[in-house]
Amino acid sequence: MSYGLPTKIASTSSKSTTTSQPSEYSASGSDTGASKGRKFTLNPNAETFIPRSQLPHGDHRGHQHSNRPLNIPDRSATACQRPTPRTFQPEAKTYPPDALKKEISSAYTMLNNKNFIDAEKAFRVILHGKHDIPDPFDKHNVIIGLARSLKEQTCEKQLEACSILEELRLDGKFTRFGASTIYNLDLTLSLCEEALGRLFDAETRLLRLRKKSRNADEKTLCEPTCYYNADINNARLWQSMGKYTLAETLFLNIKKELIKKLQSNPYSPDTSKLRKYLDTVNLALGRIWQLMDKHQMAEEVLLEMVGKRSGDSEDTLCKHSGHKDIDLTLVRVWQAKGKYEQAERLLLSMSQKHPDDSEETLCNSTSHNDIDLALVRIWQVRGNYQRAERLLLNMSRKRPDDSEEILCNPIDHRDIDLALVRLWEVMNKQELAEKLLLNMSGKRPGDSEEELCKLSGNLEIDMALARHWELTGNYKLAEKLLLNMSGKRPGDSEEELCKLCGNREIDMALVRLWEVMNKQELAEKLLLNMSGKCPGDSEEELCKLSGNRGIDMALARHYELTGNYKLAEKLLLNMSGKRPGDSKEELCKLCGNREIDLTLTRHWELAGKYKLAEKLLLNMSGKHPNANIHSLCSSCGDMEIDLALVRLWEMMGKHEWSEKLMLNMIGMPPGAIAEELCKPFGHHDIDLTRARLWQKMNKFELSERLLLNMSGKHFNADEDSLCKPSGNQQIDLTLVRLWDTTGKCEEAERLTRHCCELYHSNECQLTLLCLSTGKAGFLEMISRCPESVNTLVATSIHYFTLACDQIKKDGPESAKDNLEKAFEQVESALQKYPPNAGAYSQKAHCLRMLGRSKQEWTECFARAQALDYSRTQKRKADFWRRNEYIALEIVRGLTG
Repeated sequence: MSYGLPTKIASTSSKSTTTSQPSEYSASGSDTGASKGRKFTLNPNAETFIPRSQLPHGDHRGHQHSNRPLNIPDRSATACQRPTPRTFQPEAKTYPPDALKKEISSAYTMLNNKNFIDAEKAFRVILHGKHDIPDPFDKHNVIIGLARSLKEQTCEKQLEACSILEELRLDGKFTRFGASTIYNLDLTLSLCEEALGRLFDAETRLLRLRKKSRNADEKTLCEPTCYYNADINNARLWQSMGKYTLAETLFLNIKKELIKKLQSNPYSPDTSKLRKYLDTVNLALGRIWQLMDKHQMAEEVLLEMVGKRSGDSEDTLCKHSGHKDIDLTLVRVWQAKGKYEQAERLLLSMSQKHPDDSEETLCNSTSHNDIDLALVRIWQVRGNYQRAERLLLNMSRKRPDDSEEILCNPIDHRDIDLALVRLWEVMNKQELAEKLLLNMSGKRPGDSEEELCKLSGNLEIDMALARHWELTGNYKLAEKLLLNMSGKRPGDSEEELCKLCGNREIDMALVRLWEVMNKQELAEKLLLNMSGKCPGDSEEELCKLSGNRGIDMALARHYELTGNYKLAEKLLLNMSGKRPGDSKEELCKLCGNREIDLTLTRHWELAGKYKLAEKLLLNMSGKHPNANIHSLCSSCGDMEIDLALVRLWEMMGKHEWSEKLMLNMIGMPPGAIAEELCKPFGHHDIDLTRARLWQKMNKFELSERLLLNMSGKHFNADEDSLCKPSGNQQIDLTLVRLWDTTGKCEEAERLTRHCCELYHSNECQLTLLCLSTGKAGFLEMISRCPESVNTLVATSIHYFTLACDQIKKDGPESAKDNLEKAFEQVESALQKYPPNAGAYSQKAHCLRMLGRSKQEWTECFARAQALDYSRTQKRKADFWRRNEYIALEIVRGLTG
């Protein structure tokens, strides 16, 4: 166990340990090699030594005159020995204590400043230098510092960190629970294991460190041990594992213990340290309450920490407190509550900027990357993509007009590069996103499939690349990369492919990809393995909770995708603490977890149980179903719940209620003039939902004005300006659909062509194809395109549109041939390509027009919605459906 040190240091290190809790961890004393063979004898005639200060006045024992020879036998404590040869060997060079302390302190400063590569080099220099480290505590401190610097880097270095810590553990002693007695060793090792995704190992190690048994009850597990670092890290680990209740309980218990200690002895020397722990716990509570949707509690504890109250003026609330971590956590809470303007104002205050500053000033980067990245996220959510991109490029020291080579060159800050990748994906700049990711991985676009799918050594980059390939339809590459990350191969048996790899994030990514690729059996088997279940289990077993909410939610969604609505509902009800046979009143009670309640409302929407979904959403809003319209349409203050209710009422045909709630959400009175009504609220989803709702309500002018305002265009601008893409694909394509519906076909086609040139996305290409459906030149145009799911769906829509026109003119019999062709094309798309929401939706339309059973076509609509929940808001007024309603009424009139 040398860790690259000289043999002497490696051998002596195992004989000295430093403990954090001496009372339990103290080891029996052992002599070092230098004194093991030496006999100690005491002189029985030696005088007792008495310190000078304790001698009586005038007593001069031991203070002989300097000329008098010393009585050496009187002062001898050990017998004389003849020097051994070892006594005269030259001593090994050791670090001067002050120089060593200074170098260790400097290395830890680099570590705390997140200069991990420099810190690693500094720790290695100390360990591999020419001098020995005499104090075992210092040596352990250096090794643990090296491990901490390695933990923040690549997967290989994280493995090295685990290896050197495991080796160091062998040099120490262990508690009866199996924890190392070397200070901070197991704590650091658990963090390394967590970074590698070995959450179970990390949890076991922390429990041992806290003297807890894994089989202990919840009360025992959540009792603090007064080893606060271990307690806090255990709670944080539970949080990352989705065990929110355990984490919350432990945090609250630590807080009670700390407050009790501070109150019982406010003048203790440890007061300052205890207060720091209390701040850490309060901040952690703010974060976990945000994750648990307890936003009010999170906001209150964070405001209290900085001496503010929720009733303070907005200027006071949005002024930075000087505590960066608290302010950033408060920003995230406000973002979750939909308070985007307050969140943005606080971030600008932290950046020493003002909302009225120029665009150039707002997009200047500061020296705090975490503040700038939080501002990027806010602007991205609010649809300010150009501003977010400009700030990220400034942080990267790049410019928007730089060459593609420069734009895609990674910088030293991985978080900034990955944020830019995600933004470009949202902006549909997929080529730039992929090139940057490949450069971050040390790969090139022209590399072989084998090279492209090699691991980069960084889990975060590899996951981002796999997600990107999934997003752009490169499923084969995404699968191969994820399998490599799992230690598997595409040709492995089903049994091997569905084994757990030890990292839940990788397993979940593989499940999602297989669902998209229509490999449903593999996805389900892997999910069941993650849940500790088997495919042949009974319905009761399949719907039992696994103990991990994320896995249970993924399994419920999978059951929805595969049409197993009964299993999906039963699992969600089990997660809610309810049963399928419960009364409507019981079923619609809140379960205490907002995510589960919202998922259950979406499931009931899929299953067509609108009344149950509505009642649960009203309960979540704190409203009564029998309340007056004014009360029902008031905002509850939770944007996600309000939007869910808006969309549900939209599906139920209650458009006026949806509109009223939407306007209340943005604080707009219904009687406001058009100019006020059409001002963007600043939240991308709310504004788009409002534009689409007005389109369904035939309020086309309001919808167009709002979309143009969101695009930064003027209603009366020239056609060139109006047909220029805004930089936001969703806004542009929503405007295209509106223009086509209102007869502005040339403008719609022109804008779509420009969008295709800018965004290079499948949705733009499909939209362009669909603009020509039902027209004479469509088949000639489609013949020039390579076959894809988009071309097949577009061709189906073309024949469907022709059929609807024929039914209107000559009746259903005349349209049979085109309806059959429409059905054949979409069926071909579903057979040849992975499941596609648009294809399932089109199939449902064909089946309904062909007069098939309601169960058949409603099931297809449900599959489409399960694959892409946002479809229900996007495409109810699509232009290729405009004649369907009339034709359908004719068919229904003749059949019944």
